[in-house]
Order: sequence, then structure tokens, then C-alpha cells
Amino acid sequence: MNHRCALTFCLLLFSTHALAEDWVDPNYKAAPNKTPQLVIDAQGFSGRINRLAISDDGRWLAGVADKTVRVWNLSTQRIHATLRGYQEPDGFHIGYIDSITFSPDNQHLIVGVSDNSEFGSTRIYDLRQPGEIKQLVAGHTGCTRGVTFTKSGNRMATWGCDGFIVFYRQDNRGDWAIDFKVPWSGAPVALPENFPMPNDLFQFTEDERYLAFKFGSPLVVSVAQQRVVSDINQVPDAIKEIGVFNDNVNAPFSEWWFPDFKPALSSTKQPNEIFAVGYGNGIDQGRTVYFAASWKRDWAAHVVHNHSYEVTTFAWNKQANLAASADKLGRIHVWDPETGKSVTKTIDSVTQTLWNVRWAPDGRNLLFSDKNYPEGRWHFNRWAGTDKKLSLESYQVSATTAKMADHPVKPMTYHPMLGNIELQVVKNTENASIRPGRWDLRIAFPGKSRPAQSLIPWGDPAREAAINNYRIRVPRTKFGMVRCMRFVEYPGCESGATVIFGTDTGLLYEATIEQLRNGQIELHVRKQFLGHTADVTSFDVSPNQKTLATCSLDGTIRVYPLKPARAVGDIDFLNDGTRVVEVPRNGPSGRAGVLPEDTMLKFDNGSFYERIRKQQEGKYRPNQSVPIVVNRGVMMNERRQVALNVTLSEAPQLVLPLTSILMEKSGEWVSWTPEGYYDSSSAGAKFVGWHINRERHETAKFFPLDQFQPQYYQPKVVRYAITEQSSTIAIEKADAELDGFSALTPLTLASDSEVEQRTPPQIDILSPSPNYFSPTEKIRVVTRIRVPKSASLDSVRFEVDGHGVPGRPRLTNEQYAGREKEYWYEQSLALAKGDRKIAVRAFCNNQTQAESTIDCKIGAENAVDPSQGTLYILAVGMTKYANPDFELDYGAKDASDFVQAWTDLPHRHPGQIKSKILSDAEATCQNIRENGLQWLSNQPITANDTVMVFLSGHAVYDQNEDWYFAGHDVDPERLIATGISDAELDNVLRKIPTNLILFCDTCHAGGFEATAKVFKNPESGTSIWRGRGHVVFASCLPHEESLEDSRWENGAFTQAILEFLQSSKSDYDQDGTLTFDEMAIFVKSAVRRMTDESQNPAIEVPSSVSNIPFTTRH
Repeated sequence: MNHRCALTFCLLLFSTHALAEDWVDPNYKAAPNKTPQLVIDAQGFSGRINRLAISDDGRWLAGVADKTVRVWNLSTQRIHATLRGYQEPDGFHIGYIDSITFSPDNQHLIVGVSDNSEFGSTRIYDLRQPGEIKQLVAGHTGCTRGVTFTKSGNRMATWGCDGFIVFYRQDNRGDWAIDFKVPWSGAPVALPENFPMPNDLFQFTEDERYLAFKFGSPLVVSVAQQRVVSDINQVPDAIKEIGVFNDNVNAPFSEWWFPDFKPALSSTKQPNEIFAVGYGNGIDQGRTVYFAASWKRDWAAHVVHNHSYEVTTFAWNKQANLAASADKLGRIHVWDPETGKSVTKTIDSVTQTLWNVRWAPDGRNLLFSDKNYPEGRWHFNRWAGTDKKLSLESYQVSATTAKMADHPVKPMTYHPMLGNIELQVVKNTENASIRPGRWDLRIAFPGKSRPAQSLIPWGDPAREAAINNYRIRVPRTKFGMVRCMRFVEYPGCESGATVIFGTDTGLLYEATIEQLRNGQIELHVRKQFLGHTADVTSFDVSPNQKTLATCSLDGTIRVYPLKPARAVGDIDFLNDGTRVVEVPRNGPSGRAGVLPEDTMLKFDNGSFYERIRKQQEGKYRPNQSVPIVVNRGVMMNERRQVALNVTLSEAPQLVLPLTSILMEKSGEWVSWTPEGYYDSSSAGAKFVGWHINRERHETAKFFPLDQFQPQYYQPKVVRYAITEQSSTIAIEKADAELDGFSALTPLTLASDSEVEQRTPPQIDILSPSPNYFSPTEKIRVVTRIRVPKSASLDSVRFEVDGHGVPGRPRLTNEQYAGREKEYWYEQSLALAKGDRKIAVRAFCNNQTQAESTIDCKIGAENAVDPSQGTLYILAVGMTKYANPDFELDYGAKDASDFVQAWTDLPHRHPGQIKSKILSDAEATCQNIRENGLQWLSNQPITANDTVMVFLSGHAVYDQNEDWYFAGHDVDPERLIATGISDAELDNVLRKIPTNLILFCDTCHAGGFEATAKVFKNPESGTSIWRGRGHVVFASCLPHEESLEDSRWENGAFTQAILEFLQSSKSDYDQDGTLTFDEMAIFVKSAVRRMTDESQNPAIEVPSSVSNIPFTTRH
């Protein structure tokens, strides 16, 4: 039979006779690191998924990647909750989530962790209130590797690294309490060592009498006897049947690998029932296939469910009759094990999978691709071509036909000492003496008889013994497999010897190849580039050799500075978080007395992780002596603190990105600096945010970047970071240029108290509940808003479907709760029938904001039918001004053509139309107010209707970056009297109780000249429409000009809208309707094409607004 199952082993650092309460990981004594960290929120997983679970009722799906759990409601296919674990800073990792399981009542999720906490490592979350842990279950402390329930739900069992399986029953309060323990380590077993149980199997038989378990050795526990079964005759047939399956299973393909499966362990042998579900890969007609499959008792694969990429984990719930499998790109398939057919759409992250990045010759654009080469063409260093272009000035993406030669699979160079050398990634044979079956990074010598040598020393005792500093060698653990590698040249590097390589664990290094005195060739790691969290697939050096662009399957492109490595001092031992793993035999830390299993408590009178920031500041150098304090001893009665002085060794310089760019699949994007300054599309900033740890055993907080918009939305800082090759200089330059901008202490350097003061509001909508159905049109909304104790709320808004509601929310309670202040608001809303999205928005005086939304359904019948409503259009177009110097060519025609196009649109949605056009002399500022905005406010607008406001003409900014639309009588010296400000416009529009779109074809070239008081563009480069609460479609980006041309006899923006309404190609999804989302795609592309990419329309869409239909289905 051609399959195999790998065994996993762990080092037990304690006596097998120790009780669970005697095992407390000493790391918990180190204070938790609460430094805020910028992380990606892919709203899914953008990389390898480690665990999946399905609830018995088929409603919930949970997945784990790293230390984050996401829970989906399968009926809505939306994320229900995200549980974030304690995370170490700067990509350093400690602890894992080892198990996720739903309780049989379908209301709780049990998470088993390996982490540095003195508290229980089995954690129960209530899915109705998933933000906090409901119960920390006693039994294990530092490590829970598995959790399972009996079918009835009367009993729970866990197993941990302490050598025990713990059985529980619920007490009168519903909490789980220990019933009894059984040692799994060292216990006599009835099953032979090679009995083919799946790895980490931990499962009750269906009759609830036995528990099957495998970690290294397989064993069976009798629940009634509360002990491990020692006689094979007592092992039930339901478990023995696993061996029969293993010996007779038929592969779905001729050549296959079958790493894991889950059996039913059924007491009754029904021939037609599914016996097992598993996953693997194989060869089918010469091509690699990746699959999950189910088997019945004829042992032939019953159904096969295919994946595009390697499957990493799966789940099967027999009661729900559902299976789920995930691939290494983070895509989850939920499927029927009886038919193999998908039962939901693929659950995926919002980020693109990036396979290649290259600098364009101009150095201002990046070429990339999110489509990999087909099998047979892709290879190490050569995963994709380049078919898209990203502008680093506008962050707009366009298609490109520019062809770039593939990087060589085996890069070569001339080494000053070794001559011609070549890098190779090679898989060792299964019988190799060192690293059997593992992928290896090697150096070869073309044209010479000298054999190739591995550049990874681990596993070779002779090479390991010669290493006196682990920091300058490739990591022993979590290094992964090299995915891309190249020799690089830039000013100050070692010519011919410098190589950069990225791995499938997100690591990215710069190293030099050096020959030691004993003739051995080693990599000397000089830098570690921080940031990526999944496979690094490609990188490229800029034409001026000053920056490095990289891309990853985590969906980001990152740009790093390229400068000679700075001498950095650090400890020389291997560590896992704060735990010392291995100490070099002849290194300075060993001579100072550091021992494996010590826990770092203090480093130079600070935390162990504070040293990272101080290294980046240049504080620590090689040969410098620093005091440290370690916690020593495994058992509680052995522990003591030990003070030592350690001489620092050479270490890699840690390099942060100048900027990171995330591109979402629907076109949203965000670019940010390590300090948190950002630029983004309308909704892009919600995909990156600040992760703030609490205690090690508590769920961390997460705040998207857009909640810090007043503080950190600074496009100039982001752009300057690349041009100046320094985010510090970028901040200083923006500070000098922009009035009102003052650089804040970065959150990463702020004290715990300052971080707390700058935390955004947290909104809990307490009533109604999510997906609430109300038979009546009246609904009462109750919300609790929490702010830092030192802050206060400026304002609170309730919105429905992105528009304001009549009245104001009522403050019902105000109180202090610990270190927070709580505000309770409620408001009664009269809602139109149909599906509604309720939003609560809060604005805090510490320059932060928040929004929370829930979906609800009002009345099942007679829902809103917009086709029976009215489309209201107010169009203002300016060609002639009182001051002839300001005149344009087509502004008035833009307004009339816009209205006429909507009037002529077939199958218009809503069906009726009512419009008003103001142009030229009749569009004075006062007339726009009285006969335009007042006219609109007086209309009997309901939820059946849609409202459009179209503005074409000049618009300017004052010294405070307040925006003004220029009426016919505009006077730059009297903007308040002769212009319509954004605040005035917003005050009218936010009261409109239905879908509203503001079209702004402004910022035209010519006419106005910038003065000390009036500007054509905002100096900061920010969008003044961000966060307005209604849809805005602007003709160009803040720093661009809106163009008009005699070829179109319109502005480019208006012409593109007219083409969209008239083109047969506008209906992208061919569903017979036109929508705003389709308009956005069409118009943005058309304007870029018409203006040679010099004008880029921008869109602002609140999260509470759904796609707006323009036509009925036909």
C-alpha cells in the first residue's frame, strides 16, 4: 500500500508522574507584552490553516491559523467571531492553538492552547458572547493538545503535555469539573506500537464507553474502568476496524499520499454509512491532484472532493453530515461526504495571493501577479509572470503587457573566494543520513568536481558542535522551505556573496556565503526582514538599488530599505518566546550560566521583547555586557530567579518595511508604515489594524486602522516613506509641510497608560440580536459604548442602510466600569420592510471612532420595492462664472447630460424620476441652497427611493482643508458666503432616509490659482469624503485634476458614466441588472483609459451600505 502517516513527538519536560497542577509553564511570570502590533485582518485566512471544526447542527464552522480562531455562521457565510490569542511582537512566535471543538449543545467553542499562562489552557467561549472566555477549565495549565465530547454531550475529555487525559462532567452551574484523570504517558497499552491510528486521534466511540487516543503510541481508555485498556481483547471492534480500513483502503489515484483521516468509531456496522473522511494528494494522468475524500466499508473511496492546492487540514461531523477541508492558501471547502459536492461557496480570505513582484524600470510602479503559472512551469524562484501594474503614487492597479524574464530556478554568481557558485533547493532522499525527506538549500559548484553542500547545518552533529552563535545561522525551527532566492547587489553589500531568500513560513533573510577555516561553507545571516506571515514568493531590487520589494501569499507587497547591515548585539541562544531552548556549547551565554529551559524575565532591566526596539535604535552592540534575570526550574518547588551578566554576540539586524501594501480582491487597498500612518481606498483600512494583548490567557483586542482615521490617515507620510527610504524622515517632512499635523508618539513606543488613553470606542449592540426578525416596522435599538476612562464621547449616530434616521439617540445611562467609561444609548426606529442593516457610529474626543453593524429583517411580506419608488436627481453644472477667468467648457452640459442619461435608461430602478438642474447664472451659491438643497429636502423621500446629487464645476480648499463647491458668484476671498462647504452639504445629505450617491466631478484644471488662503488640492492629500456616512463617487484622487476634452464634449468622469449607462458591456456579472459596484468598475477603468492614467476616480462607501441597483432584471 502506497501511503504513510507521519508521527509527531514532543519533549516532555517533567516527570511522567507529575500531577497537572504541578506543571505550570514558568513563562507566565514574565510580564505580558502589551505593545500594540499592526496585523492583517484578512477576514478569513491568507495562508496555512491548522485546524477546522464543525458543529453538530451544521450551523458553525471554526478554523485556526497561528493563534487566531475564526467562527463562521454557515447559514449566512459570514464571520460570526474572531478570537485573537496572545501574540508576541515583531513576528516572534510562542504558543499554539492545538485544538478547537464545538460542544454538542452547539452554543460553545472549546479551544485548547499551548501557551505561557499559569491559568487553564482549555478555554470555553459562549458563541452568544464570544468576546470573552466563559470558563478557564482546570486540568491542564500550559498545554491542552486535544478536546472531545461524547455524542450525548454528558462528558468532555482533554489531553495535554502533562501526560494526562482528563475526563470532565458538568456541575450544577453548567461549568466543567474534573471527574477523573488517566495518564497517557508511560501507561501499558493493548494495541501494538504500529497500530495505524491517525495522528492525534482523540475520540470517543459512539457508544461512549471507550476513548481512542494516539500521540506516538496508540491506546484505548475504558471510561467505566477509568484506566487504559491493557488487554487487546478488551479493545472494541469499532477501534480495531481502523486497522482493517488501513490495510484495505483503496486509493482514488494510482500514486497517492494519505497523511490523515478521521474514523466513525461506530458500534453498529451499517454497510452504507461513511466510515472515514481524510485528505491527501496523488498523481492522476501525470498531474498532481489535491483532494479530500470519504470512504464506506467497501474501503473504496466513496467520493473525492478536489482542491486546487495542497490540503492542510480537514473536519468531519457525522451528525451534521458535513465535511470541511482547507488548503495552504487558506481556502475552506464545506462539502457533503455522501456526494462530494460543495454545500457553500468557498470560504476565502479577502486578500489576493501574490506570486511575483518586480520593479518597473521607472522605479515608480510595481509589476505583480496574483495568478501562478500552471504545473510544469512553476518552480522555485519562478511562480508567476507579471500581468498587473501598481502605481506607488496613486495605488491604482491596471493591466500590463510588460514582460519580465523569469528569475532563474538556480541562481548563479561569481564568489570572490569560491568562484562560480549556484544555489539549489533539493529534496533529500528518505534514506539520507541528515534531514531525510526534507527540502534542503544547497550550494553547488558548476564545472567543478566539488560536491554540492547543504547550507542548513541542523541535523549534522559535527557542524552543530562548531556553532558558537545560533543567531547568525538560519533558524533551527520554523524556518520552513525556501521559496525564492537570489544573489543581490547594492551599494555597501558584499559583492558576489550576498543572497536574499524567503521561506514558506514568512521568513525573509539577507545573508552572506562564507567559507570557514575548516573548509565548511555556511550562511552568515546579516538581516531579517520583518512583516510577512505566509509564503514569501518573490522579491526584487529597485532600479536605484535603494529598496527591496517583496510579495507573499499573505496578500501584501512590502518595500524595505536596502542599506549595509548594521552591527547588532543580541543573545546567542535559541529561544521560543521567552523560553531558552538551546544554548551553544562554547558561546558567551553558556559561559555566563544560561541553561536550556530557563525563562527570560528581564533583559537589561526591561522586558525580553523591549530589546528588539532598542536593537533597532542601535543601543546594543556585539561584545556589550548586559544584565539579565531568568526563572529557573521546571517544578513549582524548584523555581528560583537567577541574575546573570551576558556578553552579547553578533546578530542579524531586524528590518521593518518602509511601507506595506495590502490589496483586497474586490479592489480595496491599504498602505501603511510601521508607525501606523496609512493611505487607503474607501474601505481598505479595515483590513489592517492594531492588535493589543491583554493578559496571556485573555482574548486580545483588535482595532482597525480606520478607527484611528483622524490621527493616522496621512497619505503624504506613506508616499514619503518610500521616496526618502525612511519612515522617520517621512514623518518629519510631513510635519514640516502640513498645518495641523503633529506627529504622535507611535503606539508601538507608547506606555501602557498612553495606549489605553488612545484606544477607540468599543460598541456593543445589545438589542436587537444579529439577524433579528421583526414582524412590525418599529424596533428599539439598545447599545453600550465603552471608551477609555480618561476620554469621553463627542457624538453618537444611528444609521440604517447607510443613511441617517430622524431623531437622536437617547442617553439612558453613564457609568464607570473598571478602567473604562460606559455610555448606554437607545433609539426607536421606524424601518421599511425588507432586509436592513443597522449601524451605530461613535466619535471620541481622543481622535478615534468606531462603527458596529447588525443585520435584521423587517416584515416577511411586502418588502420594499424600489422599482415603485422615485429616483431624485439634483444636478449642478458650471461652465460660466461671474468671473470669466474661472470658466470651464462642459460643466453645464455634464449636468444636463447626466440627468438625460438616467431619464432614458431602460428598466430604470426606481421606475419614476424627478430631477432639478441648476447651471451657470442660476447656480449662485444662494440659489443652490434655496432651489437645490432645500428643494431636495422638501421631497417626500422614502426608503423606496434613490437620491443622486451631481456636482460639476470648480471646488477649492481653504487653509483648514475645508472643501467648497464654487457657485456662479464664487469669490475666493468670501468662500463661506459664495461657496457650498462640505459640512453644509453633509448636513443636508445625512438626513436623507434612503440610498444616496454624491457624484463630484470637481477639482478641474485651470481657473483658480492657489493662494495663501485657497488651494485647488488638499495639502495633506487626504480625502475629505472619508467617513461621511453616504456614498461618494469623486472624479479624481485628492492630488489630481479632473479633465474635460472636446473629443467627448464632457468631463472624462461624466463621459464614463454616460458610457456605462449606454454600454452592453456594463453588466459584468450578466445577471440582467446594473448596479453601483458595476458602475464603479466601469467608470474607473474608462476614466483611466481616456486620460492615460492621469485621472483616477475615487469611491467612498460606508460599510453599512449594500450594493445599489440601478435597473430591474430584464
